[in-house]
Amino acid sequence: MLRKRILTGMAAGLLGLLLSGCNDGGTSRTVTLISGSENKSLFPIVQDFADQQGIDLEIKGRGSVDIMLDIRKGTRAEADIVWPAASLWLELGDLARVVKHEKSIMRSPVVFWVKKNKAETLGWTGRDVTMADIVSAAEGGLTFGMTSATQSNSGAMAYFAMLSAAAGRPNVLTEAHVNDPAVKSRVAELLKGVDRTSGSSGWLGDLYLEHPGAMDAMFNYEAVGIEVNQALERAGGEPLCAIYPADGLAIADSPLAYVDKGDSDDDQAIEAFFLKLQEHLLSDKVQAKLAASGRRVGPLGLSSSTLSDTVFRKDWCIDTGRAITALTIPEQSVIEAALRVYQGETRRPSEIVFLLDYSGSMTGDGNHQLVEALSNLLLEVKSKTFFLETTADDIFYAVPFNDSPLAIWKATGNSATSLEQMFRQIEEYKPNGGTDIYAASARGLTILNESGHGDTHSQMILLLTDGQSQGAPSMVLERLSPDPAANKPIFSILFGQASETQVEQLAKASAARVFDGRKGLVDAFRNARGYAN
Repeated sequence: MLRKRILTGMAAGLLGLLLSGCNDGGTSRTVTLISGSENKSLFPIVQDFADQQGIDLEIKGRGSVDIMLDIRKGTRAEADIVWPAASLWLELGDLARVVKHEKSIMRSPVVFWVKKNKAETLGWTGRDVTMADIVSAAEGGLTFGMTSATQSNSGAMAYFAMLSAAAGRPNVLTEAHVNDPAVKSRVAELLKGVDRTSGSSGWLGDLYLEHPGAMDAMFNYEAVGIEVNQALERAGGEPLCAIYPADGLAIADSPLAYVDKGDSDDDQAIEAFFLKLQEHLLSDKVQAKLAASGRRVGPLGLSSSTLSDTVFRKDWCIDTGRAITALTIPEQSVIEAALRVYQGETRRPSEIVFLLDYSGSMTGDGNHQLVEALSNLLLEVKSKTFFLETTADDIFYAVPFNDSPLAIWKATGNSATSLEQMFRQIEEYKPNGGTDIYAASARGLTILNESGHGDTHSQMILLLTDGQSQGAPSMVLERLSPDPAANKPIFSILFGQASETQVEQLAKASAARVFDGRKGLVDAFRNARGYAN
């Protein structure tokens, strides 16, 4: 069960002294706050308060697993303050018990947002809709997106709601439910309908805004859907309709927490600032701003009395009078077991082409980073750390290239031997020659187009490059549809002297995105992997 920290009278007195002595910031170093991407629109509220307090604050948007892994570093964590989407990531990450003063700032249920005309055609408006209804609609051609359950919280929340529905809505999920073959089968049927995956809730919303034809629906936060609808309305687009699955609904509780790294003067000053920030975010004035942005606030966080009908609109199918009962998040061992089952068994399988730059400029550190990044997926002992295990049906291709594609290596399924053999080939290959990302990307498209797995797998191309490319972009662009959402996505990780303009052109033409690996290729690779997961 989730922790419930109780502040004793003595601790409260000490914190009062800390607060009174920290009017002008009081810390000599930059304070780092790491938050989920769904809070991006709220960052200015936090930054303005830090500026008023004389605090040099750096806010970093990261995924839920990133936050969990950072907390696991204990006193060596990068973050001083964390703001994940849900408490379960604190529960999974806080092995060293460094997380303090955890409080929920706001809440948002994870709902099924559907194009309004589709919802009306399906007869879903004005009645209860179940997970079984969603399965039937997907079998009938409804396409939907969802973030990876092991890399992003909205996907995890949707997945736990699916598990609960498949298990018959128990009071709390157990490992017996998670490992029940019948439950796994029902959840796998639902996840077959996922047409587009993402490692970020915010990016999934942005993808829908930029390419409404990419999908008919998405599992995402109520708050993100409201922001998407507001933008669609400004652009004259068709709104989405909020569907609250009657047999499975999870709520993100958005806790703000302090990471206790010690008892130095700086640490005490940062803790004092944190408590002031938390108090500020829970103040009536800021809570009203959060409600106006589509977040649910108040004592229970779901009270209709705090919600404006100009934000939580009935014509968007938002039902503020609906009694919403949140799923009880299970204990840590069950959470981890459930995520392992998702990653290794029930999710839609992936088919990924890795385009690996082996040009001469990769000699040395660049090649070392590339090999290290791929080891996190291909070596079983590492993949488990990051929830990147493979399923039996996953298919991977590695295409080393310089000024032309040099080879095609293939690994199938979760055979440790097959995956390790691919890794050894990657590890032993030597960089040389020039760089042509376009010839390599064209080869990647050929592989996916001819594989015959487009209807059964989440397909993507992931390009890792460090240089300016020769060659002509037309070699790729002429093979793509004018509708970016209809294409195989070409994601890129750039590092070294790679041209952002060149890879952005490919990403934009294929409804993908670019990851910056210059501050850490290994982390960028892991984040990118969540977009076909």
